Amino acid sequence: MQKPARSPIEYVELPPFIPKQEQKWFRDAIITFQSGKILAGLFYLQTFVEQFARRKTGIQNANRTADVIFSAYADSIPENLRSTMPSLRDCYDKLSEAVHSAKEDKELFESVREAIEHHFDIRRVHKLEEEDAARQDERTLKPSLEPSTDPLETETLEWIGRKNLDLPSVATSLDIFCRNCGHRIPPGDVRRIGFESVMCPACGKEFVPSKAIQDARG
Repeated sequence: MQKPARSPIEYVELPPFIPKQEQKWFRDAIITFQSGKILAGLFYLQTFVEQFARRKTGIQNANRTADVIFSAYADSIPENLRSTMPSLRDCYDKLSEAVHSAKEDKELFESVREAIEHHFDIRRVHKLEEEDAARQDERTLKPSLEPSTDPLETETLEWIGRKNLDLPSVATSLDIFCRNCGHRIPPGDVRRIGFESVMCPACGKEFVPSKAIQDARG
């Protein structure tokens, strides 16, 4: 008796304003929802929202609460726009409640998905990505004279101090190269995903740095 062939999963075209670094979770949310796995779809939407907020704020510490992450993200949005945009914090809270109570809520999925798309469409209209990129470039070209508060940068500088090394001579050796696209990532731009993986800011893909670099950081 011949088994029926499995249909391939249909590719889902996403709105162009969905950030490419987190697109996979948004697409998986839609695919699982359309396949009848409502709870999984809600979880992927929650993951999408959280990972986007973590990337935009640079908060990768797993112990940081949603309050800290989404408050920092809200502060990054111009004050005159905040009241005009659906709140990603509200979306996250609703999704988190449904996931933790194992509630397969189709209406919630649809409403939150619509709110998320509206949020990112407003980001597109007001060119917030371009503004974020400009601020990043300004920070790169004109570094602050204040001591760094970034945990990774602080840890790196403390390691250099313990080794009695000259900062300029070792700065380049601490850079990471993406194994997917070859992009060079300085310590201040490293965004960790979990314990070992790093997300490349250029191609948006995850990779595990070479052990030599990890040992140097330890």
